[in-house]
Amino acid sequence: MRSALCASALLSIGACPLAFAQQPNIVLVNIDDLGWGDFHVYGSAYSQTPNIDALASQGTRFTQFYTAAPICSPSRAGLMTGQYSARSGINSFLEGTASNLARDNANSLPLSSPSMVHAFRDAGYATGHFGKWHLGGGRDVGYAVGTTAGTNDVAPRVVEYGYDQAWTQMEGLGNRIINVTPYGGNANGT
Repeated sequence: MRSALCASALLSIGACPLAFAQQPNIVLVNIDDLGWGDFHVYGSAYSQTPNIDALASQGTRFTQFYTAAPICSPSRAGLMTGQYSARSGINSFLEGTASNLARDNANSLPLSSPSMVHAFRDAGYATGHFGKWHLGGGRDVGYAVGTTAGTNDVAPRVVEYGYDQAWTQMEGLGNRIINVTPYGGNANGT
């Protein structure tokens, strides 16, 4: 299947094909804490989602699917890599480095993991990620975290995963944009 629209809102991948005009645009929307039945287009009587409904009317609607995990970071890792999230060490939501270490959780998705972003780029697509990332670093990335073994105060920047453009947040912490300035900035991204 070459055309895909997955309404499940802040992860957006692939936009304009660079080389092949006949290739479809692909926009992937990933929203935490929202079920497929919460959209009007999928039968919700309680919410009005006209923009999602319009996208769904022009794209492919998925009606049978599974998620890799019932929580944000591992479900994002599974979606991005096509593998069970534990293969990349993302077993739960990413938090601070000490908490990740205590929960046998990686601090970030390994750059060596397979990636649909690389597959799209190899096929000639321009790629972008806009919004919540929650696959790299932790709440203390960009800040001194001490020298405890296994901690990591630097995680790969989002563009290192193969995105051409990125405007992202670690986990929706307001205006803490992690790709605008090199790590080491403050909570305002400066």
